Amino acid sequence: MNMFIQLQRFAACTWCLVAPAIALELGTPFTDHAILQRDMPVPVWGWTEPGTEVTVSFAEQTVTATADAKGKWILRLAPLAASAEPRTLKIVADDQSRELKDVRLLVSVPSKTLAPSLPDPSSLPHHARTIPVDQWTDGSAVIEAVLASPE
Repeated sequence: MNMFIQLQRFAACTWCLVAPAIALELGTPFTDHAILQRDMPVPVWGWTEPGTEVTVSFAEQTVTATADAKGKWILRLAPLAASAEPRTLKIVADDQSRELKDVRLLVSVPSKTLAPSLPDPSSLPHHARTIPVDQWTDGSAVIEAVLASPE
């Protein structure tokens, strides 16, 4: 009987050593091609092993948080100016990491910045349209915008 108990303990300890850590998961908005809000603190959140330190790097900022007892973590990036430049959002938790590519900061497009020769957005079909940068009055703003008519 003593041998059986020792075997159970050995099996339990071995399982603990090889049990996989909880995978680093991100909140739904955080994917490749994500668009983040500009000019305000940007919350970034997700889940991982409880007590794990999570570091997020984006646009020359690095912010760290620690996962709570349920594994949830949240941090806030400092406000950033609008930018159509594609960037990488990197999240690291222990030996796990994720890199989200082509992340941009929301750029609002006031109607006064569009060239007068552009069509009225309500006359366009209900899908995205690309506006060449040379048709913007300020050619440095944004390369594309989504224009759709209300239903």
